[in-house]
Amino acid sequence: MSNSMLGDALRDVCGPLGDLNQKLSGPEGKKWLRELKVFLRKERSWAFRDFPVWKTVILGTRDGPTEVRRAFREHGIKFGGEGNKFLTRVSNLVKDWGVVREVDLVRLPAIVPEFNRLRIPEVYDQVQKWGLELCSYQLAPCLRYQYLDQPTNEVLFIGMPLVEMVDSKHTDDSKLFTFQLERNESGIWISEESHCRATTYLSEWCKAWWVFVKPRRE
Repeated sequence: MSNSMLGDALRDVCGPLGDLNQKLSGPEGKKWLRELKVFLRKERSWAFRDFPVWKTVILGTRDGPTEVRRAFREHGIKFGGEGNKFLTRVSNLVKDWGVVREVDLVRLPAIVPEFNRLRIPEVYDQVQKWGLELCSYQLAPCLRYQYLDQPTNEVLFIGMPLVEMVDSKHTDDSKLFTFQLERNESGIWISEESHCRATTYLSEWCKAWWVFVKPRRE
């Protein structure tokens, strides 16, 4: 590399380095250092600065689907559609029943321009680009019995890996589902939701939200 090229390269670098040094030594230095470390690990830095934590859920407080159903009965939670069958199907995929840990959740409006006419797998791709993560299989049941003060007419669609239920009575052309949590005038519900229905159709319901996980960082 010639001296001229080296000088040009150094001038290109000096500006950003000086700016970074000022930020690291400024009042928000700890925040900038944290995000710099994330960047150096080739992870998404500043990815979810606009997503405040909506609710923190404790997983593992019930040791298996039998205990989960007992919690539902204790709190008057009802199964909608084929929700009971879907809980059995999903429970077989959970490997960490009884392992207690906290998970921070964010709630995104179902009707936003970024989700316009996207189906569920496409919504998942979008939110993961924003630095959020999908919910675990046991999160929906745990959230259901920990979110008893859900407002009437609110609907939550749980952003979790879609699960196949081939013997479903749904008439959709796919048998992949996620959980839906709802409260209406007749009670508190947990049910299954097919991935075939477009988000714009789902969001016609009152107060419809998606729920995803916001990873914690040191």
